[in-house]
Amino acid sequence: MERNRKRRHQNALLNQVEHEILMLKERRVHGQADEFLWRQKDNTYSDQFQSKETWQILHGPSPTWDCHRGIWFSFATPKFAFMTWLAAKNRLATGERMECWNTNVHIGCSFCAEPKETREHLFFDCLYSRQIWEALVGGLMGSDYTWKWTNILNQISLNGRIDMRLFIVRYAFQATIDSLWIERNRRRHGEKPITNTILVRMIDVMVRNRLSTMRRNGVKKFEDGIRIWFGTRRLL
Repeated sequence: MERNRKRRHQNALLNQVEHEILMLKERRVHGQADEFLWRQKDNTYSDQFQSKETWQILHGPSPTWDCHRGIWFSFATPKFAFMTWLAAKNRLATGERMECWNTNVHIGCSFCAEPKETREHLFFDCLYSRQIWEALVGGLMGSDYTWKWTNILNQISLNGRIDMRLFIVRYAFQATIDSLWIERNRRRHGEKPITNTILVRMIDVMVRNRLSTMRRNGVKKFEDGIRIWFGTRRLL
C-alpha cells in the first residue's frame, strides 16, 4: 500500500500544497537526512533559529506613524503629551465614540449646539475652541495658521530640526488639547463653565511657565522663547 499518497481536496490551496510536496519528494536525494532550515528576513535560509526574525516574518513590519514627532519631543509635559496622543489616536471618549457604547448618552458638543461631538469638531471646528487656538498661535504661525485637525498634526510633525517657534506651537497645541478636554468634562458634569477668554489666559500661563523653566535651566537654543511668545500673542 502506498504511503503518503496524494490526496484531492476541495480547497484549491491545499491541492497546490500537495502538488508542491510531491515535486519536492521527486527531487530529493535518497539516503540523505532531512535538515531543518529557518527562513530569514532577506529570504535566505539558515540552520540557526532566531525568534526576532521569525516574529517579524510571521507578523510583518509594523506600520509607521509620523505624528509621533509632534507629540513625543524633548521638554514636553508628559500629561499633555499623553492626552494629545489619545486625541491623535482618536481614543478620547467624545460623543461620537460614546454613542457606540450607549445610545442614551448625550453626544452633543458641550461648547456649542453641534448635535454630535467628534474629535475634529472639538479640536477645532467648534467656534469656542477655534477662537482659543487662534488667539494662542495665530500670530505665531502667520500664513501657516490652520485650525483643521489633520493640517495641524502634519505641521507639528515635520521631520527636521525643531526651532523655537515649532516647539511653542507643539507645546501650546498640547496644553490646549488638555485644557479643552478638562473644561469639556467639567461642563458635562454640571460645573460652572469657563469662558474662552479665561481659558486662553490659563493656557498662556502654562506656556510661559514652561518657557521660563527652560530658560532658567540654561537651554540656550530656547532662550528667546518668552520674547517670541509675547511678541506673537493675540488678545481674544
